[in-house]
Amino acid sequence: MQAFLFRFCRFLEDRDQWVVGGLIGVLVYAGILYSFYLQDVLRYFDERDYYAVAQMLADSGQYVNNMTSGASAFRPIGYPAVLSAAIFFGAEAVVSG
Repeated sequence: MQAFLFRFCRFLEDRDQWVVGGLIGVLVYAGILYSFYLQDVLRYFDERDYYAVAQMLADSGQYVNNMTSGASAFRPIGYPAVLSAAIFFGAEAVVSG
């Protein structure tokens, strides 16, 4: 059993770039499939918050939850910034979510 594990670990070490690349590919593919399974419905509170902030950031350049409340967004800027870039170039909720 130890010999098998040693050979298997050696096999993975010799092909580490392929293993990491394959795992990343599988995760990206699974994420895309899961996004299409969820469709374009934002089901969770934080999804709606992030999407609303990203939509406002893409539309008006303001980091707000809605137009009436001013600068009141309470989420970190990183994820809404990435989403707003996707929205700015025409991505829908299913792609950007």
